[in-house]
Amino acid sequence: SGLYQYTTSLHWSMTQMTPGSMQVFPNNSLERIVNFLCLLVGMMAFSSIISSLSAKLVQSQNRQKERVQHLSALRRFLRSSSVNPRFSVIIERAAVEALSSRSQKPVVVSDIHAVKLLPSSLQLRLRTELTKKHLQIPFFRMWGVIDDN
Repeated sequence: SGLYQYTTSLHWSMTQMTPGSMQVFPNNSLERIVNFLCLLVGMMAFSSIISSLSAKLVQSQNRQKERVQHLSALRRFLRSSSVNPRFSVIIERAAVEALSSRSQKPVVVSDIHAVKLLPSSLQLRLRTELTKKHLQIPFFRMWGVIDDN
């Protein structure tokens, strides 16, 4: 039948692109469709795993590149400013430590470049929103409600 020929060719083409094989032969169109769907799901899962790993690798490379650029700029500055070489080493070690522990410290508003680009009115509103949760005294809570209106 035409359906069987179509599903056979579709199945064969999928086995050429995936680790699937043709050693187990489906006997009818329904079995072939199920086999094809399994190959398709396997291909999608495998490609998403590869995609995630690739994204993590690129992200890691970008972080390393940024770290090297920061340290290189620091070294150029220290050399051009004629800073004492012994003191330069101390500064570089501190910078390396700060850059390596950067991912462990919590993110604060001043660390986020995009916030600095906002208009001052929005920055003030953001700071107010962030500090509202710390205002537990009833007077301050009432003040926050009045100020919102």
